[in-house]
Amino acid sequence: LGTWDANGFNRFQGTLTIKKTTPECSRAYIMVGRDLRTDWDLIIDDVEVTFMEDTSAPSDAPSASPTFPPTISPTNKPTAFPTVSNVIECPETTTGQLEVQEGPVMLAKSDGLCLLIKAEVGSDGMISRIAPVARSFDGHDWTIYGGEFAVSFLQDWDFDHHSVGSQITLPELNENERYLLKSYTHSLSNDEAIARFLNTVTFGVTSDEINGFKDSIGPEVTKENAAIWIQQQIEEPVTSHRAYLRKRSNARLTEPRVQYTPDHPCDVGSRWRMYTFSVKDGHQYWYSSRRVGLVGDGPYVITLDGHPRTTVSSFPWKKQNSGFVFDQVNGHRINCWDHPEEWINGTWEVRYNDNCEHVLNPAVYFDDTSKTMLTNPVVQLPDIGNGLEVIDTHKKSNGQEFILVNGLDD
Repeated sequence: LGTWDANGFNRFQGTLTIKKTTPECSRAYIMVGRDLRTDWDLIIDDVEVTFMEDTSAPSDAPSASPTFPPTISPTNKPTAFPTVSNVIECPETTTGQLEVQEGPVMLAKSDGLCLLIKAEVGSDGMISRIAPVARSFDGHDWTIYGGEFAVSFLQDWDFDHHSVGSQITLPELNENERYLLKSYTHSLSNDEAIARFLNTVTFGVTSDEINGFKDSIGPEVTKENAAIWIQQQIEEPVTSHRAYLRKRSNARLTEPRVQYTPDHPCDVGSRWRMYTFSVKDGHQYWYSSRRVGLVGDGPYVITLDGHPRTTVSSFPWKKQNSGFVFDQVNGHRINCWDHPEEWINGTWEVRYNDNCEHVLNPAVYFDDTSKTMLTNPVVQLPDIGNGLEVIDTHKKSNGQEFILVNGLDD
């Protein structure tokens, strides 16, 4: 039709001939300009449709003899699955690998595990770049090996299965590449077989479950024993994974979110800490209006958005003798970028004269004197030391975070 000129005017023309004797054609369509850019101008001119009689008439009767004599020689390429009488057996595991020629082959089924491998063989006989492409195991037919390479390598070929084996036409290889057959053996102990079975039907197996299977059902995995175990599980009371998860997990939330709501602090599983500020209090720029306050003339109560957090003798600026004076009238915002370090005397930041200044994370502490300075009451708790267990010991909190294992009455 012509070549495309990217910088000039393009002209294309062509002829399409459709005979009325063409099979399966009742209508003919001409489509011009499909999927073109909307900013292009398309000029269509001189479209001509001409009706032409087909001068060749069909014969009155079938020809007496074929038009051409039968071919004398076979085609250049073998057919996809020629009959192959020579069945190639997989080698014994003790004899190494067996080389297989490219082209049509019939591979015997393997009672163990047999792999057909594509590999490179160096001049010194060393084998490298080994890639399995097909396999047979436990008396099953040969199949293409799992994985992207094997599937793409044999994408134009497939196995034809027979009673004696499976047949395939192996693609041609490069000069230094070979097809190799290699056999493998593997056996499982009774405990390993039980573990494999339980791993397929549970979320994980333990030694106690393996021993329990042997004690209550049998020493090995059989179809009958597997059926007994499954029936036992069906008869167990129904449990909920979601309930199990919720009982053993607790998000660190201090206020409702779209997805979650906080637990009551007196509920089992609630979390407690010895330090005042957590990561939820800082490094959240959308909380630009949150402010730290300081109440009293000494000792002082530190507040966050008006809620008391702890009592200190002085505001814990990290820079000693810095001359910083806390603004007790307006407080200080905490819209800085650093997370509060979650341990006593860890650092965090407040905004001071448009700068972010480091302060220390004080311990949570209240006494009778500090309580008299508060407009919001502080709940007097009983001794709950026996009801708390240390968590997150791997962090720098050094045992300063706890989980409540016994609920409280508030």
